Formats: sequence, C-alpha cells, structure tokens
Amino acid sequence: AGGDDGIIQVYNLKTDQWTFLYNIQGQPIKDILYRQDTLWVAAGKGLAAFFWNKASYIFKDDFLNFPVLPGAVYCVEKFKGRIWLGSDVGLLSAPSDLSKYTINNPGLWKNYSTTNGLPDNQIFALQAVGDTLYVGTSSGLGWIDNALLAYTAANWVTNSSGSFYACTNLYSLDKKLYATNYNNFYSYSPRSGVKWYKTFSVNIKTFGGDDQNNLWL
Repeated sequence: AGGDDGIIQVYNLKTDQWTFLYNIQGQPIKDILYRQDTLWVAAGKGLAAFFWNKASYIFKDDFLNFPVLPGAVYCVEKFKGRIWLGSDVGLLSAPSDLSKYTINNPGLWKNYSTTNGLPDNQIFALQAVGDTLYVGTSSGLGWIDNALLAYTAANWVTNSSGSFYACTNLYSLDKKLYATNYNNFYSYSPRSGVKWYKTFSVNIKTFGGDDQNNLWL
C-alpha cells in the first residue's frame, strides 16, 4: 500500500501486520503493480522498482529520465514484455526485464500520444486483457494491440455533442473489461461497445474484484 507521503508499506496476511518498505522522497503513490518478483510503483513524476529476493523487497531504482518529462504519473501495467506508465504527457513504455536493460536510459523508452493514435495524452488507467492493453484517457478509451500499435475506440461512450467521455478507471474480471467515467460504471467489449450499469452520486475513485468474481467499487 502507498500514500500521498510516498511511504510504501507491505501487509503480511499470515501475521496480520504492516511493515514499512520504502519512502520515495515524499512523492505521492498513484499505482502499484506486482509481476514476476518485481514490484512496480508509479509515484510522483516517475517509476520505482523493487525486487523480491524470497525474503524481502529490495529497492532497485527510481526511474525519472524519460524522453518526455511528465508532470505526474497515474498508473502502471505490464504488457508484452514491457512496462507501461500512464502520465499527463502520454503513455511511456520500456522493456520490463531489468536484468537485461537499464531503463534509466531514455533511449529505451517510447512515448505514445495522440500522434500515435491514442485519444488523449492524459492517461488515467491501464488494463491488459489478453493481446490488448486498454488505455483510459481524459478524452476516451484507447488500446495498444499485439503489434504495439495504438488506436482509439470509436464505440466508447460520447456526450450530446459527440465528444468522447473520459475513461477514468479500468479493471478486468473473468475476461470482461469494466470501466468508469467518474461516477458512471460500464462494461466494454470491442465488438458491442459500452453497456451502462449504474450512475452513482459520487465519483468512483477505484475498483477491483475478488476470487468469487465480485466487483468492489
């Protein structure tokens, strides 16, 4: 778990205890991802990585040296052997194997933006589903395909003037993709588009699922 003060703590289910892990220089923690013994943390204007050595998490590096410098980062996901970081200047991506690559090298990073086909450069959410990485932006839903090419979803929800609504959260459960637009909750499929479920009186900050296929908002 992480907070606005940059402090990361780990909860042990067996002992029912929280343990201090690291303080990322007071940078607010926006997203945490654990994949294949690596803990990725989107915080402040960069990305931190920790390795699990079968006993504890070891700090690897804090990556800030991107080809385009973000003012803020919001989300992190792994897809097709690469790490993906959503920011206010587009979608940043680099090889995720830190045993082979030093991704503090800005030359290893690629920046995806509206120029490449995304609907907006403000990236709020990322969710990998099979051979697709879905990208929630402030002006609609996009995706990255198996060939790492970017697209805009033409069947995302629009307002009365035809402009795409923001996609603020994404989550996959039981091979289905769920999404939010602030206080609206939807499911989405590339073929049938958006199915509206419910409008809440408050904005949905985050949501997820459990092993019983229940969604929690």
